[in-house]
Amino acid sequence: MSLQIAAAAYIYIHLALKKKSKRRRRWWTTHLYTGREKSGGNTLLQDLRTQEINGQFQNFMRMTSTDFDLLINSLHLKLLKAKQFLENRFLYKKD
Repeated sequence: MSLQIAAAAYIYIHLALKKKSKRRRRWWTTHLYTGREKSGGNTLLQDLRTQEINGQFQNFMRMTSTDFDLLINSLHLKLLKAKQFLENRFLYKKD
């Protein structure tokens, strides 16, 4: 009987030591993201444009600001139409 207890204790200790300890994850945030609670997400794009020299804009958007401007300009009309469609749809649902 004691051999079984010793074997079970060995297996338990072996598995306990083998189990990887979970390390605490570290998250880095810049002052742009931490200030979002105060000012909201509306100013995030403007703040990113001021930090373009640091590479914050390209890191967040994964494109340069000129490419982003070209994309916004090409999609501007489609976005306006979609916005108007959604606004009209919600107006009719409220009645």
